[in-house]
Parts: sequence; C-alpha cells; structure tokens
Amino acid sequence: MSTATPSTITNGLSNLSLNNELSNSSIPSYTVIINGQKVPVTTSDSTIDLSKVITAKTFTEWMERMDPELIVKEITIQSVDMFGPRIGFIKFNAHVEYHGRRMPGIVFMRGGAVAILVILECNGEKWVVCCRQPRVPIGRTDYLEIPAGMLDDSGHFAGVAAKVSTFIITKDT
Repeated sequence: MSTATPSTITNGLSNLSLNNELSNSSIPSYTVIINGQKVPVTTSDSTIDLSKVITAKTFTEWMERMDPELIVKEITIQSVDMFGPRIGFIKFNAHVEYHGRRMPGIVFMRGGAVAILVILECNGEKWVVCCRQPRVPIGRTDYLEIPAGMLDDSGHFAGVAAKVSTFIITKDT
C-alpha cells in the first residue's frame, strides 16, 4: 500500500509523472501527467494497488501514445487481473474529450498479442493451420481460429502463438 508521504515518480518520459495523494479514505489516488495535463487516477476498489497499475508497461505505453487531441480528464480503475505477481488485464473508464465532446472511454487493457496465419500449399491446394479453442465469451468449446496468444514480458511471440497446439483442417472437418 502507499504511504501518506506524497511522492513523485518519473520514468524519464516528458509526458508522464506520478503523484500519490491520499484522500480522507484509505484508498490512494494518483495524478498522472498525460500530454502536459494533470489527470487523476482513482478506484473504488481497495484491493487494487494503483501504484502497480499506473507503472504497468501497458498503462504507461497507453499514456505515452495518447494523441494530443484526445484530452484525458480522469481515469477510474475498475478491475485488475493479476498474472502471478504482474499485472495481466486492467479495466478502466477514461473520461476523454475530443474537440469538446466526451468520447466512449471504457478500456479493457491487455498486453501485446500476436496471431499467426500459416498457409500451406500441397498438390495445388491451400490449407490453413487452425486450432480449436474454448471461448467462454461466445459460449463455445470448439471455436475454430488461427493460432494466437499474448506476448511475453519481453515482447516476444516465441513460445506464445508458436506453441499453441495446432492441426491442419482437412476436407473431413
């Protein structure tokens, strides 16, 4: 958990700094700088470690890439899924304006991902390498898709989509 002493953390980037501010509640709030503007980052969930969220690679990269025409007013972290000790997924609502109009800002943030389209040619016929995956959001255990997966911590795909079990679609399938 954070301490009551305000701190400033920078990662060497010109558009990002972090300030920890404790309100009257035990849940800390932070202020980040996005494109030179102070943006409060809060949560109503006391189990979320905001200091981990705002320093997570996916979150800092999102802030760094923010188009200057998109004005981020505030960010409310709604949930965080951990992959062991590291941040896996972050769901948040960003109050963002574009030319004075509020934009939809619900974000489901995850790390980089990759998909591999393998086309094999045999005797003049082309075949695509696919795998069947259970996919809870669509309620299916046999969803046919090309091999895909999230990148590892170093940003490499070796060992992710490349290691997904695959098979070749045949005329019988």
